[in-house]
Amino acid sequence: MMRNVIDDHGGLHDRVTHEMALHPFTLAECEEYFKANDFLWERLSILQTYMALGGIPYYLSLISRDESPAMAIDRLFFSENGELQREYRRFFASLFRNPSPYTDIISLLAKHPKGLRRDEIAKALNMESNGRLSNMLLDLVYCDFIRKYNIRDRMVKENNGLYQLIDFYTFFYNTFVSKATMEEHYWTRHLGTSEVNTWNGLAYERVCKAHIPQIKRALGFESVATEFYSWRSKTLADGAQVDIIIDRADNMINLCEVKYSEHEYMLDKDEFLKIQNRVEAFRRETGTHSTILPTLITTFGLRKGMYEHQIAAKVTMDDLFIN
Repeated sequence: MMRNVIDDHGGLHDRVTHEMALHPFTLAECEEYFKANDFLWERLSILQTYMALGGIPYYLSLISRDESPAMAIDRLFFSENGELQREYRRFFASLFRNPSPYTDIISLLAKHPKGLRRDEIAKALNMESNGRLSNMLLDLVYCDFIRKYNIRDRMVKENNGLYQLIDFYTFFYNTFVSKATMEEHYWTRHLGTSEVNTWNGLAYERVCKAHIPQIKRALGFESVATEFYSWRSKTLADGAQVDIIIDRADNMINLCEVKYSEHEYMLDKDEFLKIQNRVEAFRRETGTHSTILPTLITTFGLRKGMYEHQIAAKVTMDDLFIN
């Protein structure tokens, strides 16, 4: 619709009186929804559900209030007739006349959470890097499946933009459902495994990226103009990437580290030194003269310890629930 009607230069051009973009619920809106439907869930349960389903009202309506998030995920994704197991192909078939190239792009980006350039996508899928691919990527951006973003460098070129999967449902489906045997209680039996723990961390990062305005408000600079991007070190041995950098018009930069935990997070010496090394590498490699503020985004805050007060800027899960 966006390409063929709204942005088209045919008969309907300039005759649209108003555009209304419909985006998924935020965490705050999800909380309102669950309260209105008499759920007794705490915010961690809402967050865990959001990480798998996103803020799609239809998906949320499929959850029963007597279930835990894990029970709901098992029923909706891993049971024999799970509604969200069957939804995936039906959904893309209803959106696109030829869905296969689109689902191929989604599946590829699910395997590369940090994102890929257009030429990398074309090479991996054996496609031409031409206007057809550009149109498909634009379609997926319009549908809120993917986003295009730049990585901070001395020279940021438009063609070097990365495409990253941001839709929670499709990421969860491609990470677990498309690979799992149909074990009815797959999710509850795999909680606490390294695979699920890794996914929790990546999913919480995506939640934070979807709530940048809330993060800015929590840190007290919501009225300051900002840019949001990622950065990967070229000199650190681990090639560390900082996924959330908020570059502010007041000459401050928040380098955000995201840590998912079901309890208070313990910042130990090794992790603190990693943060310090990334700050120094960022300053050195980008040549910035802005003040850099290491920022830690956790679920329940920091446990008291030696390095607790070394991080000046802190955000918790509760801050993401701000309207």
